[in-house]
Amino acid sequence: MGTEEKIDQILDKISTIEIKVSSLESNVSSLQTDVGSLKNEVRKNGIKIEAVGSDVKAVAEGHSVIRSEMRQMEGRLTSKIDENTASIKFVAAKA
Repeated sequence: MGTEEKIDQILDKISTIEIKVSSLESNVSSLQTDVGSLKNEVRKNGIKIEAVGSDVKAVAEGHSVIRSEMRQMEGRLTSKIDENTASIKFVAAKA
């Protein structure tokens, strides 16, 4: 094999390496775009998760208020039932 043939082989290999490097650069660029897109999705989903968390907290607070009002109503109803029971016993005792 002559010197020119060896130089041609080296040049061919360099050309192949250049093509592969170009392909790798393109892939890296594509990956960087994908990473940027993923970061945006994470930010959006993070905001959605925070909103859902806020909504869940609001619902839990609403449930707490409703339970408190139910306990108060139970107390008032128990008091009225006790009054009615006393009245019925009084009327029954008079009869």
